[in-house]
Amino acid sequence: MRETLSITFIPVFLFGAFNLISLAQGQNKSLNDIKNIKRVHQLNEGIKVKAKSINSDFLVFSKDLKGLKKVPLVIYLHGAGGRGNNIESIIGQVAPLWRGIVKNIEDPCIVVAPQCLREA
Repeated sequence: MRETLSITFIPVFLFGAFNLISLAQGQNKSLNDIKNIKRVHQLNEGIKVKAKSINSDFLVFSKDLKGLKKVPLVIYLHGAGGRGNNIESIIGQVAPLWRGIVKNIEDPCIVVAPQCLREA
């Protein structure tokens, strides 16, 4: 009985491990695609002086919007895990939202992701 169980377990384990590896590689490719779309912007000086609790850098995700007059704006507010001074650290949080928008919504939009400072 034990021998049958171990003979069955090993192929199932290996199959699962290979699937997880390929899934992780797909997520890395998708995350690289997201990194190519995003842009880092900074608050202007007048607002930066007044904004004491947010990082002056923020992420903007959008496709080519030339020629379009108005598009919806989605503001992504991360949880406490996204706090800090490195705006690049929240890309992994915003990526699933952006992928879902691109996959399921035909109309263009802009996604903005600000970051709360760690000490705020």
